[in-house]
Amino acid sequence: AGAALLALGDGSGSGECATARGPLRYSTELRGSMVVACAIDAPAERAFGPGGEASRWLASLTQAARPELAARWVIAALDPCAPVRVEACEVADA
Repeated sequence: AGAALLALGDGSGSGECATARGPLRYSTELRGSMVVACAIDAPAERAFGPGGEASRWLASLTQAARPELAARWVIAALDPCAPVRVEACEVADA
């Protein structure tokens, strides 16, 4: 818990907070005392987003003896609180 800030007028701001999984970043823009833009960059979004660690780590599992189990460990390593459901399927050669 921290102090609350009441903003009046126009302007923008940003902040960063350390978390167990990495920095949580946010930015806002105010016009006429109203929030007109707000962005949050969360560690889980970076890890599981396009090009993130999850996609790189999962792509490396092609030779794993038990890829479904390995995938569960990858997800748990990146975010142990994330619910995981892994399904395997055959992929036709292109």
